Amino acid sequence: MNSSIQRMIKNTPLHIKRTLNYFLQLFNGSHTQSANEYTLVFNSSLGNGKIILNALNWGVYVFRLDIFTNCSLAFNECSLEHDALELLFISNGTIDYTRDNLAPMHLESYSNILSSTKSGLKRSLQFQANKNVSFTYTYIPCKDFFISENLMGNAQNYKEFYDLLNTADRASFMHVGPYSLKIENQIKKLNKTWNNPAITRLYFEGQFYLLLALQLSEYKDSMAKNHPFSRSEIKKVQHAVDFINTHISSPLSIPLLCQHVGLTQTKLQAGFQSVFSKTVNEYMRHVRLENAHTLIATTDLSISEIVYRVGLNSKSYFSKIFKEHYGVLPTEFRAYRKTTSTLK
Repeated sequence: MNSSIQRMIKNTPLHIKRTLNYFLQLFNGSHTQSANEYTLVFNSSLGNGKIILNALNWGVYVFRLDIFTNCSLAFNECSLEHDALELLFISNGTIDYTRDNLAPMHLESYSNILSSTKSGLKRSLQFQANKNVSFTYTYIPCKDFFISENLMGNAQNYKEFYDLLNTADRASFMHVGPYSLKIENQIKKLNKTWNNPAITRLYFEGQFYLLLALQLSEYKDSMAKNHPFSRSEIKKVQHAVDFINTHISSPLSIPLLCQHVGLTQTKLQAGFQSVFSKTVNEYMRHVRLENAHTLIATTDLSISEIVYRVGLNSKSYFSKIFKEHYGVLPTEFRAYRKTTSTLK
């Protein structure tokens, strides 16, 4: 790495507040706090972007970074005094990852790492200049986390996982999983916020546990060598998802999607079943219903206008599938929303 543009950041602290203060000084940004979520927004000579840290119970925290770098950056850090489980998922960009006792690795988008650490273990994350990079890092102190789960009667759920982390050579355990679109879509759910900070925190914790479950499930599948998709195919499935979400108000068809992303219908359907447990048409209907639900709740558009906005052309069909999904007709849902809004 070119030393003239490199910024070496040594012994980066991992504690939430110290980490936040460190990045505040490094990037010269502004920060906000809501409950146990800390957000740093910056635009400096080093780059621009956003860093979010969420502190959960039992010492667990989630670190989300989305930045554009103006120069090469290297974050060199030592772990805390606690034995810990670390999970790293790269949503966009590339990272060069090195660790004391392992060979350097070049990680690309959708890469998924599960590793354990011991006190004093050194790691380095290196980012290339003039690139976007987004990743999610999760830190779980083993002792506190598993004791807490045992107290709540959940120890059996984590027994296999706990046994894995208590191997004799924990400092060298690292699993680099296959590219995972399913984990990427779960990570996106962490970004949803609500008007009530307490609700946002509960929602985040729920989605975090789902993310943890997915990453552990991916580990087990990987050990069984169950990898049905290549990295390029995963990217194409994600492109299909993005295309649907962006063009949901337009007429969409499976042949159109296949032509747009360059996958066969069989592979596209298999990708959606793997990620969403839905066919392509079921996923499109799900997106249309969610969008319609939001429009009914937040706008004064007529039901007919909403039907058009979500890419359907039959009001009666829309009412039918809306009731099947939500248990009420669109008009009943709107009337209920208006009543509760008036009561407030």
